[in-house]
Amino acid sequence: MKSARFRFIQTRATVLLRWIAAGLAVVLFGVLSWMVINRPAPLKVDEERSRLRRQYFEEMQSSNRIALTTYGWIDSRRGIVRLPLDKAMEMSVTLWRDPASARSNLLERLAKATVKLPPKPNIYE
Repeated sequence: MKSARFRFIQTRATVLLRWIAAGLAVVLFGVLSWMVINRPAPLKVDEERSRLRRQYFEEMQSSNRIALTTYGWIDSRRGIVRLPLDKAMEMSVTLWRDPASARSNLLERLAKATVKLPPKPNIYE
């Protein structure tokens, strides 16, 4: 008799917990739905904003084009230059025909590029 009563109480408690969990799930779903419905609207892309975005995009494209097609200094103190992409690819193909010398050349350039430079002289001394 005790076991049947205990089982009834246990069953009643689990049913109550399941109803509470289901209720919380419904409330959570309702709150999330309300948040999605009442979220702020995205900014409109008007004529002025569209023009600014286009201008920034064109500036970025032109600076990228310049970086990919012209020579320039990356670090003049270390002697590191920027090459046009076509020239760099030609040099890579030429250098890597002999992989052993290309690896040693690459390691030499890596050591040169990562060497710690002496500090700049103080202008007040």
